[in-house]
Amino acid sequence: MIETISELTKNAGGNYSPVASPDGRFIFFNSNRGKTYSIYRSLSDGSEARKLADEDEEEAEPDCSPDGKFVVFQNYLPGSWPLKRFPLRAARLYC
Repeated sequence: MIETISELTKNAGGNYSPVASPDGRFIFFNSNRGKTYSIYRSLSDGSEARKLADEDEEEAEPDCSPDGKFVVFQNYLPGSWPLKRFPLRAARLYC
């Protein structure tokens, strides 16, 4: 059976580095739909996209922890890209 490819994002900005949550319910991705590149979470069908953190710093390359409790990502700071971990419980988001 051949599946149809579906567009999950329809905003004018770029959307990059998608990763599915361990249970397949959510997608985490990097997007520049705001002032900077930030990490977003949407339902697996692309609806209900929400920015994870209220920071104006550049964020990239999200990945969900195997237990679904955290998203890890790169955070751009002048001269470096440290890794950060965001607890999804803090934003009332779970994967």
